[in-house]
Amino acid sequence: MDIYLRYNLAFAIKSNESKRGKRVVEIFIENKVLSKEHNQQTQTYYDTCVDGKKGLQLFIYLSPISQRDLSNYSSVPENMKPIGSDRMGNPVYVHICYQDILDKVISPLIEEKQMNKRDAVILDEYASCLELPALPDDDDKISAKELSIMALSNYEKEMLL
Repeated sequence: MDIYLRYNLAFAIKSNESKRGKRVVEIFIENKVLSKEHNQQTQTYYDTCVDGKKGLQLFIYLSPISQRDLSNYSSVPENMKPIGSDRMGNPVYVHICYQDILDKVISPLIEEKQMNKRDAVILDEYASCLELPALPDDDDKISAKELSIMALSNYEKEMLL
């Protein structure tokens, strides 16, 4: 598993006693840049990480596949999709792209005025990295598809327009 996030969220349990408790949210991210699903990787990660508890667990499959291709998911090659499923055969991974992460998570967080400076710098650097081409390990095998930009900021989108 590439990224593991764990959060303890305080919440009120609505019951006769109005008890206060903690709820754990775990986010497991499989980060695919220039590799594909192999060796039942996502199924193995799911089987290893799922704990059967009532806590919220999210399994994310992050890839450079475009938003347009993800919106027509049947056109995405099977080896580019996560295969992980639960015991009932239901898919467990949410497949998102780098552009979604940039637009819906990173950019709004960067714009948040109350974020500490260290976190803002880290997110800003990550956003800048997403604007660089993803290159294969072997430069002799570079194709146009492999030179894709993972995500563009609003500034770059406006400049291109």
